[in-house]
Amino acid sequence: MNRVLIISYNFPPDGSGAVQRVLKFCKYLPEFGWQPVVLTASGYSMTGKDPQLLEELSERVLIFRKYDFGNLIPGELRKLLPDRNIPDRRISWSIPSFKKAIRLIKKFNPDILMTTSPPHSTQLTGINLKDSMGIKWVADFRDEWSFNPHFGQKHKAPKQLQMELEVIRKADIILCNTPVMKSNFQKLCPDSRYEVITNGFDETDFPAPENLPHKENRPNSTRATIAYAGRLNELHSPVNFLNALNELRMDDRLPPLKTVFYTNSQSANWLDNFPSLLNNGIIKFEQYLPHQDCLGKLAESDFLLLLATNTNERDFVPGKFYEYLYLNRPILCLVPPHGYLHDLCSRFDKCYVCDEASVDSIKTGLLRVFQDDYKRDNSGYFSQLIREFSRRSLTARLSQLFDELTGR
Repeated sequence: MNRVLIISYNFPPDGSGAVQRVLKFCKYLPEFGWQPVVLTASGYSMTGKDPQLLEELSERVLIFRKYDFGNLIPGELRKLLPDRNIPDRRISWSIPSFKKAIRLIKKFNPDILMTTSPPHSTQLTGINLKDSMGIKWVADFRDEWSFNPHFGQKHKAPKQLQMELEVIRKADIILCNTPVMKSNFQKLCPDSRYEVITNGFDETDFPAPENLPHKENRPNSTRATIAYAGRLNELHSPVNFLNALNELRMDDRLPPLKTVFYTNSQSANWLDNFPSLLNNGIIKFEQYLPHQDCLGKLAESDFLLLLATNTNERDFVPGKFYEYLYLNRPILCLVPPHGYLHDLCSRFDKCYVCDEASVDSIKTGLLRVFQDDYKRDNSGYFSQLIREFSRRSLTARLSQLFDELTGR
């Protein structure tokens, strides 16, 4: 069996969304003849721990951890050392991870190196290993770098761009999770090799399609439930959605529904202007749940909510979207009015696409998603999804790239 050294700052028991892509690659790579040797960080603050995720991995997956002592540096002191935080504050892990990776390479002799980011400082470890060991290198990007308008330290843009260009010039393959990301990288360096492997869902995380809970008709005597899972921040802001709920309530047009947010984000940050929604049971905030438990709650809901807001022309796909698709529920999609994500959502009849910046558009979508007679799709729908977005199928494509690089 060939080996791949995978360097990822985030890894279970970290339960954040940042781990799902690399976790599922590690889960399925052994099926295709590749043994993952994982190097990850320890000593960092996790938004939520989910030890159950590690149970998905076979004994063939080897995991090594290296402490990030940079997390011991107080935030105020970091501000006095701005040049030490480029491209991000995880740069403190770059040298320790490089030294540990050298030892792992000498011990396990991997055929491929794969680095995944953010944090993008992880890619600098890839540069150093490529230069010193000459190993075949795949640089995986879950989020964009210089083309990400929300990436910090824009005042250091020239230095950031220099680092980014070195990565995409030296890596043997740049792995992107959307076609838009690939296109943006090509603008920087058209001669490098880029491949797209999207995010997806793991069907083993769910009951069989025929066993998924489903309500064929809208509930009459009880409130329907809209569910959202994930972070709440500028890119996933519920403000316009809450405004739409509130305006429909004030106009006495709000259907009998409640919205449940499964999130670690502080609910108080979003409720200052909407006390009546909380007081009337129209919205509810639940704390972080382990991944499997969260999917169970989403499966019990009537509708799902997708938030992709304030993108400033950035085009990204929230990772939860693919799991939403598998749950076979109507999805209220608050997304930009054009671009890749808008077009992707529009492919599926179950997606009710709204302009995330327009409260009126969201109100219309809310009324439609509640009023339409929605019927679940047949098994052909799941066959299409599994071919295109299942984590196993996506990992098969990754293994093919590894095989090609190593001449297998």
